[in-house]
Amino acid sequence: MNIKNLSVQQKKILYIAGIILLSLFLFSFLIFIPQRKKLADIKNKLQAAEAKIAEITSLTKNQDLGAAMKVLNQQFIDTSARLPPQEEMVLSFLAENSRKFKIEVKNISLAKGALLKDKVAAGNLEIMPVNMSLESDYRALGEFLNVLGSDKSILLRVKRLEIRSKGAGNPQLEINLQLLAYLLRK
Repeated sequence: MNIKNLSVQQKKILYIAGIILLSLFLFSFLIFIPQRKKLADIKNKLQAAEAKIAEITSLTKNQDLGAAMKVLNQQFIDTSARLPPQEEMVLSFLAENSRKFKIEVKNISLAKGALLKDKVAAGNLEIMPVNMSLESDYRALGEFLNVLGSDKSILLRVKRLEIRSKGAGNPQLEINLQLLAYLLRK
């Protein structure tokens, strides 16, 4: 098929068809494909927002958001109050409670703390490992550990606890205790 042999009408139709194909091609590359990418980005952002809303809803236990914020703020204030700013406060707390329960402290050492990635409005959170070597009986140890977990003045977590008997018939125990103390650095 030769273009010279085509009639004027056929040439017009061929030009119009070419212009239409070129317009479709330009439309798809200049408008459709970029808009499809923007639509996919918007869809991803919407899914992320829906996931955050679902997380907030699960945290608030389907309560009113204002009431849930009051509860969460109060919990934050209560928890922040349990985070001492200095290592000395942790040592003082541990020494005071070990004396209270007549637990002999053989050794206590603090390791360098590590800052947590997440910051809070009140400052930086730091986790400080504490290693203790103790001698005690079962009852005093149980009461001491109970105070460590339930005391509202300081936030401690028991990481590891090793207990060895000092011998048959001897109620005294050798205890290695690893704690994590949470500090709030301002």
